[in-house]
Amino acid sequence: MSPRITTLEQLAEAAQNKRSVHCPDARFSPKPRPAAFMINLSGHILCRLFKDGMFIYEKPASK
Repeated sequence: MSPRITTLEQLAEAAQNKRSVHCPDARFSPKPRPAAFMINLSGHILCRLFKDGMFIYEKPASK
């Protein structure tokens, strides 16, 4: 399973490393989005996404 993001610092690090994140249980953003985009959301939304579960996105392995 992908590493979970629980703090703004972790999200900032993901943005700096040009990673994508996804929030599978969120209606707002169930598909992967760049961490640099997500870090610019309002604090209220970010708190809810951290609580619901935000994870580093990793592409599925090709078969």
